[in-house]
Amino acid sequence: MTVESATYINQLDATKPGATDLKSEGDDHLRLLKSTVKASFPNVTGAVSATHTELGYVAGVTSALQTQLNAKAPLASPALTGTPTAPTAAAGTNTTQLATTAHVLAERTNTATLTNKTFDLANNTFAATSAQLAASLTDETGTGALLFANSPALTGTPTAPTASPGTNSTQLATTAFVAAGFAPLASPAFTGTPTAPTASTGTSSTQVATTAFVAGTAFAAVLPAQTGNAGKFVTTDGTTASWQTIRDVQEFSANGTWTKPAGVTVVMVELWGGGGGGGSGRRGAATTTRFGGGGGGGGGKITRLYLASALSSTVSVTTGTGGGGGTAVTADSTNGNNGTSGGNTTFGALATARGGYGGGAGTSTVGDGGSGGGIEAARAIAIGGTAVYGGQGFGEYGASANSTSASSPGYSAQDGGGSGGSHNTTTTDCSAGAGGTSANGGAGGGAGGSISVSNIEVNAAAGGAVTDLGGSGGGGAAGGGQGGAGTAGASVSGKVSGSGGGGGSYGSSAAAGAGGAGATSAGGGGGGASLNGFNSGAGGNGGNGYARITCW
Repeated sequence: MTVESATYINQLDATKPGATDLKSEGDDHLRLLKSTVKASFPNVTGAVSATHTELGYVAGVTSALQTQLNAKAPLASPALTGTPTAPTAAAGTNTTQLATTAHVLAERTNTATLTNKTFDLANNTFAATSAQLAASLTDETGTGALLFANSPALTGTPTAPTASPGTNSTQLATTAFVAAGFAPLASPAFTGTPTAPTASTGTSSTQVATTAFVAGTAFAAVLPAQTGNAGKFVTTDGTTASWQTIRDVQEFSANGTWTKPAGVTVVMVELWGGGGGGGSGRRGAATTTRFGGGGGGGGGKITRLYLASALSSTVSVTTGTGGGGGTAVTADSTNGNNGTSGGNTTFGALATARGGYGGGAGTSTVGDGGSGGGIEAARAIAIGGTAVYGGQGFGEYGASANSTSASSPGYSAQDGGGSGGSHNTTTTDCSAGAGGTSANGGAGGGAGGSISVSNIEVNAAAGGAVTDLGGSGGGGAAGGGQGGAGTAGASVSGKVSGSGGGGGSYGSSAAAGAGGAGATSAGGGGGGASLNGFNSGAGGNGGNGYARITCW
């Protein structure tokens, strides 16, 4: 008969082997017994000394005994969690037995009577007279009576809780309360919103002046009545101030004629000259210096006041045309072209705002920016392509180009136009300068990108901004990479003049980028230089001039 099969002891058949089984199968039965025993007790590697009774104790265990023991509290200093319970001790028990919440609440109902005083724990009251307390309690000195005296005479440095600021009660006032709540007489440093009595109108003394006093009397002697005069401005004849209304504003972005309105007394003339065009870049052979064009200068701005009675009934207004940018070079080994200067803006023969100069052509040696337009005839002696200094533009002169310093940014100006950006004339540098800024005139254009004698490609520069902060740059962005065009200048909120155009990028494997056009009265950006076989970048056009005449 075939020997039975089993893996564990419980799978063995107690009726095997049978009486008729072959004796030769006996060793197979023995091996089966050994394998089932080892499989049923795989972790028994030594003698098991437990009795069958002891082994029976683990009957019904469903998880590891050690894990269950770890979950039990130790006898010494157990750290109980959850809501542990215990038998409640009988009332009056005074031993080390655990006191449950039920035991504590039951004990609260008892009344403990002490000598001369009674504590009623159930009702949370303390029955005792002041005489009983005085007789039973003592202070640190042992005298007793001082603690309950009606008028204690404290000594040393007694302390007490400091009341919050503003407290007005019988609470003791500490020194901290007094110091925090009152200002010193000498040089008080008030905080919050201190108030004081308002002096009568006309008071002139050392009395504190309130905001009501200032608002009511500070300007009463010089300002006319304000009621019903919103939007007006104050003028004076030297003796008496009066309200005036702006009666007429005429603006010109092209040539025209100003007509004097009836009934006006003062005329303010504001003029902005046209911006200069940027120069174009040089087109040249490798291993030669190829400068980009210089940025065009910004137009100047002037402001003039006239008595209306001194002006004729009409005045011719001419707005300066923005200068054209230098044309791109299409022939090998050829210098760029100068940008043309911006036109003057005039109010008859009475006032002239000068246009900005054109940016210089890019050559193998230079690429100057144009000077900014001046605000008088005696202005900077500088034209596109020169390397001289002009005035700084804060007074009569427009700022000039500067090609002698590294990066060569244009000069800033106040009312004169900002100069166009130039280049460093060092052939190994060729760095481009940003256009000069102007507070009120047109900003200068940025210089175009160049290529050095070592065939290093040098980035173009940004146009100037219209800002009161001075400096250069901040206007139209410079073109980037191969042949990137400069960004046009933009108008500025609250200003008539705008920012200068950015310089165009170089072109070693493509045509060079053109300079960006200038916004109103601003200079155009210079065009980029190129390698022979590729056109150089054209200069950006300058922005047109503008005129605004205000009357009241």
